[in-house]
Amino acid sequence: MIVLFFIGERKVTNLNWLFGWAENNDIEIPKDSKGKTDVDKLFEIYKEQTGGARDYPINTSYTEILSKDKKESLNSPNPPQNVYGFENKKKKNSPDHLRHAQEMGFKNQDEYEREAANFWDKGNGEVFYGSKRGRFVKYNEKTGEYIVVDKDGTLRTYYKLNIRQFNKKIKQEDYRKWKK
Repeated sequence: MIVLFFIGERKVTNLNWLFGWAENNDIEIPKDSKGKTDVDKLFEIYKEQTGGARDYPINTSYTEILSKDKKESLNSPNPPQNVYGFENKKKKNSPDHLRHAQEMGFKNQDEYEREAANFWDKGNGEVFYGSKRGRFVKYNEKTGEYIVVDKDGTLRTYYKLNIRQFNKKIKQEDYRKWKK
């Protein structure tokens, strides 16, 4: 899903994470008096429920966040500081992710998604960057945990691989070890 909004004269396309968050948390998308999506209101709901806008101060506007995120993603491939979950419920409940959650022993998809985010945010492991798709990977050789995320913190997948499988994956996708 690509969503286009006009903020003043600027066209903004990177709001998928916000709509994914709303869908994952059963938040009804607010509408304005004309029946159009009220992005400002949705962003306010996001800030109220999460205590802030990602790792920005709570009074930061979404235009400032998008501007900073876009600039950072264009200038350098820095991994996201946090993972915010799957883009939407359909992806979260896909057959592959249902299988991965079951194989890893999680009770449900919410626990699977939460633990994936915890692994990215706090877990040990090597970080790699793949320029083909602009995604980051983290792998912990001891536990076999493997996670793929987008630059904006959207979770793509999380499961376990042995080192042979991991090496094959990073070679296929042309991932390189990320250096600070």
